[in-house]
Amino acid sequence: MSLEQASLISQIISAVAILASLAFLAFQVRGNTRALRSQSYFNGMTHGQRPFEMMVADKDLTRIVNTGYNSPAALSQDDRERFNLHTFMLINSWEYFFYQNQDGSIPKQLFTGTDAHMRVLVRSKPGLRSFWDEYRHAYEEPFLSYVSAVFDETSKDIAAGKEITPPS
Repeated sequence: MSLEQASLISQIISAVAILASLAFLAFQVRGNTRALRSQSYFNGMTHGQRPFEMMVADKDLTRIVNTGYNSPAALSQDDRERFNLHTFMLINSWEYFFYQNQDGSIPKQLFTGTDAHMRVLVRSKPGLRSFWDEYRHAYEEPFLSYVSAVFDETSKDIAAGKEITPPS
């Protein structure tokens, strides 16, 4: 075997080794992408369920939130603050799902379900409007416009005399 033939064989072996390395890297990236997507799903579920877990664990908070949903003005100053902080966490969860959906980091169905639930709350819990008017400054575009449009749509329906009830 000549030196030239040996060089050609080593180049072929090197090319095959590089292709094998690239295939292995692609396999690892795909696995890491699945793992990150799974972690994003778990983070979203943990984040989104927290306000509800708090209400399950604290009947006083449940009373405060339910009163605030209907008439925040009926709450004492301290209870109003608890209502606002709880609602802030709830809206932050909606925001998390909104941006994770935009990034493609969570399954679309997860955002669709969360968004539908939040829209029902906005339509059926008038106290959320007072929270949004007071705290909307804490959010940025495009989420700010997205949620504002949901509240505005509800306000237009109320002004038009449409019955505001959750869908059945």
